[in-house]
Amino acid sequence: MTPDPAPTLRDHLREQPPQDFKVKAGWRALIQALRLRRRLGGPASAFASQQAVDRALSRPLLAPDVADLSAVKSGLKALLLSDLDEEARCAQAQAVDAALERLLPQEAQEPLWVAVTGWPTGVNAATRARIVGVDPPLPGPLPPLAAARLRHRLHGLVLAGFTLQVEVALPDGQVLPALPREARADTGRWGRAAPWLPHLDEEGRYSLTPRPIAEAQARRLKGQAGVIDLFCGCGGNALAFVLAGLPVVAVDRDAGRLDLARRNAAALKIPTPPSFCLGRAEDVLPGLIAAHPDWVLFVDPPWGGPGELAPDLDALLPDTGLRALILSHPRLMMKLPRAFDLRALPPRAGGFTLRLELGEDEGGDGQTVRMLTVSAGLGG
Repeated sequence: MTPDPAPTLRDHLREQPPQDFKVKAGWRALIQALRLRRRLGGPASAFASQQAVDRALSRPLLAPDVADLSAVKSGLKALLLSDLDEEARCAQAQAVDAALERLLPQEAQEPLWVAVTGWPTGVNAATRARIVGVDPPLPGPLPPLAAARLRHRLHGLVLAGFTLQVEVALPDGQVLPALPREARADTGRWGRAAPWLPHLDEEGRYSLTPRPIAEAQARRLKGQAGVIDLFCGCGGNALAFVLAGLPVVAVDRDAGRLDLARRNAAALKIPTPPSFCLGRAEDVLPGLIAAHPDWVLFVDPPWGGPGELAPDLDALLPDTGLRALILSHPRLMMKLPRAFDLRALPPRAGGFTLRLELGEDEGGDGQTVRMLTVSAGLGG
């Protein structure tokens, strides 16, 4: 199985002397010299393009030879000398080319057996297959590049407190192919799609629930008497609930954010908007539960920002009295960060149901887990 990633060629060369020259310029000079060698009748090189160099630099080195590392680094510096003639330039490029060939391990060429393990309890096979996004389903063989892409995307990803592991059966001495630069880019950032509500503040731009997810959450409450949205913010979930035909009381402690929610309701031309309630959750919730004892309590507590993916229960709900009231409510739905550890929730009769909320296939986002929906007392 694949070990944790080893340092790459780039990592090793960064520490290798000499340090007194521009390494990027050295790589450009190498590419030019290798192409010159080819034009003069010499052999072709696997490193005669910027893309090939980038791939080489991204490859892990299992046991690099220091002499070869030194030959590469010194050779790159030597290629920047202005007084080298064509013959000397080609000879120097050939020495670097040979050192690179010795340094880089063999990339796997044949299909590899791949498994994804470490899934949270309760995630069904269909959801796992959608996140993995390969056919036939795993465990099973994958082309080496597909295995490398899958490992880059999922290995170490924390979902509901569980860490995914992408295990790849590699023959001894072989490594996964290096990914092209575009495959290494982050394509799963929060908030890629344009927001579906027009009136948002800075927090709302990253915390607004994407419309397809908000609508799916609302559909799961079909037949319920109504919803108390305890931290409504700019109103995304509250408006989705109303559009699904549910009565809603939308609560927020911030008058400015509550006004944004009102303006969003007007922008969507909702004939019967939510009832808006200004106040602190810990102050107004007891009265709202008393007035609507059979309503669902929807809770999307502030997460602290798009980069804070795994706040604990104390950070999400610091008021212990409010926390106890929320977690004991008979009909509960919570929107939580995808890495939140569900094992931190106290036990309750019937337990909690977990759903991983994914992005949209149309936006190239259908394999990305955006958030968790955790519910209790709502059936399947």
